[in-house]
Amino acid sequence: MTCDNGQVNDLFAPTPVGMRFGIPDFLDQDVAGLNKKYMGFYDRIAGLYRLANIVTGPSIKRQAPVMFRPLAPRAGERVLETSVGEGDWFRWFHRVAPGARLYGADLSWGMLRVCQRNLRRWGI
Repeated sequence: MTCDNGQVNDLFAPTPVGMRFGIPDFLDQDVAGLNKKYMGFYDRIAGLYRLANIVTGPSIKRQAPVMFRPLAPRAGERVLETSVGEGDWFRWFHRVAPGARLYGADLSWGMLRVCQRNLRRWGI
């Protein structure tokens, strides 16, 4: 994948992929059904999503090392997290494998923008 003039050129895509908010836009504009419903929902709550993580976060974060240890990447390996949300798991992946290449996908542009801001704030 290469990035030229604000467009991403993917070897597997027939045409260059555009960028939105500095994020490659792989989505077809005709998102429909439940995907459209949940995309809108998460776009609306993206700014408040952190509150839910504060409530549920401590128990999930205690479980993360046990859940992800078998999946822990090594430096140079690639990780694709789907439904990346705010990018919280990127912090863990970055801590256990600082040289891993981290990628995230999400239907919600609101969540992707929050993730993008968090990654900058965390220095990832």
